[in-house]
Amino acid sequence: MKIIQILVVFIIVLMPNLINSEDFGDKFELSLDNGNKLWLQKRQNGFLITQNAINLQNNQAILFLFFTTWCPSCKQEYPKFSQIGIDYPNLRVIGVLLENRTKTDIIRFKNAFKIDYEIVTSGYEKFSKNLGGIIGTPTTILLDKQGEIIYKKLGTNDIDELNKAIKEVN
Repeated sequence: MKIIQILVVFIIVLMPNLINSEDFGDKFELSLDNGNKLWLQKRQNGFLITQNAINLQNNQAILFLFFTTWCPSCKQEYPKFSQIGIDYPNLRVIGVLLENRTKTDIIRFKNAFKIDYEIVTSGYEKFSKNLGGIIGTPTTILLDKQGEIIYKKLGTNDIDELNKAIKEVN
């Protein structure tokens, strides 16, 4: 009986400390419209993010907007996210286009809607899968400076609610 108690304590208390929390998923790449690349690795409640071999953890929070070009609700979000990028200069805003488009199409699209934040041009499939799937657009994900998901919203954002979440991490 004593051995079982010791094993239970070991499993509950010590075993989680032996597992490397940084090592939960394969790394995958997001290509951005400006030529930058981000590498993400799924963790327990978020992502380890690197860019050009630099670990971005503890650097800045990132706000992701998952969208499509044909989504009417998404079109309402574009100006909000551009303004958020201005209001919170320490926050990185990235759009995740859930369509395969050419760079020329993306440039035209950004110009037409006055989008001034980065857009993911490839890798969105793996990102979506690692989030458990994106079931609709727009979808907003806010990662804190440690890469933890602290805000997730399907549909248009209540700007006050989103600002409150951003202020907590910024």
